[in-house]
Order: sequence, then structure tokens, then C-alpha cells
Amino acid sequence: MGCGKGPTSWWPLRASMSQSYSLERGATTLVAPWKVTGRAAVGSELGYVVASPVGDSVLAWQGDRLVASQLAGTRFVPPLPVLVEGEARWHGTVATAGRVEEGSAVVKGEQSEERHPVLGVRTLQVVSTLRLRGHVCVVESVFADRVGLVSQSQRTDDVLDYRLTYLGSP
Repeated sequence: MGCGKGPTSWWPLRASMSQSYSLERGATTLVAPWKVTGRAAVGSELGYVVASPVGDSVLAWQGDRLVASQLAGTRFVPPLPVLVEGEARWHGTVATAGRVEEGSAVVKGEQSEERHPVLGVRTLQVVSTLRLRGHVCVVESVFADRVGLVSQSQRTDDVLDYRLTYLGSP
């Protein structure tokens, strides 16, 4: 990890934590507040429920990996790794919009040599590639030390679905 920091410093989830993001979807941009609203099981770990305008997510630290049993209302069994250093592979079921299907993913995370230009802290770049129903969904995320998620974009079959940019914490 470097500097004696544990992996949870990449997204230090805690009760009542809140963050704001700019959410771009097509021609629409809005301010999207995210707030930890409770606790819930994520596999064998006790995690956090994060409420947002795009749906609830349920996240927990499993050792040095952040995993999700739910992201924006989509459920994953077993929990999907969303933040790793190095590489993780996943295979399981994905439940969304009343459908349950098999999926697979490769998640790769690497610390950047550069510090975040505004926050001045080290960053971790994570690229997740999920394959489902013949489609490829690529999520590119940047996590800042002691802050959490600072940017994210998602593309399905090379078409941009959304882009998030961190605005701050109250």
C-alpha cells in the first residue's frame, strides 16, 4: 500500500458519510448526493448501504478488496470486486430489472504515479470489464486516498452510459 495506509483508505466508508457528485447522462447533468444510510450483509462481511439517485449500492471491505452485493440496484452473487490493487476475476449471477443471468468480470487496479491534481493525494485507477448477455460494460474509476471515489465513467459496448465527478463532502 505504501505510506502505511490500509486498503480501506481508498474509500473510507462510515456511518452517515455523504458525498456529492456531478452525474452526466446524455445531455443531462445533475448534482447527485450519495449518503451512507445503514449497514447490510455483503457476503460474509457487514457492509454499508449507500443511497444515491441511481439506486442503492451495498459495499463492504473483504480484506484488501472492496466488494459489492448491489450497485445502483443491480445485485451480484457472489459479491463483485469493485476496488482491487492488482487483478481480480469474478463469475456469478447478476440480477437487474427482473432478470437473473450469468456474468463474468475482470477488475484491474493500479496506483497512479501522479497525485490527484486538486486534492493532492495519491490515486488508484480501477478498470472493471463485465460481460453479460453478449454485451461488454467497462467501468473506469479513480479513487483518491482518504476521500473515496472521485471519478467514474461507464460504457456499454463502447457507448457512454454515464460519467460521475466528485464535487465534495459536506
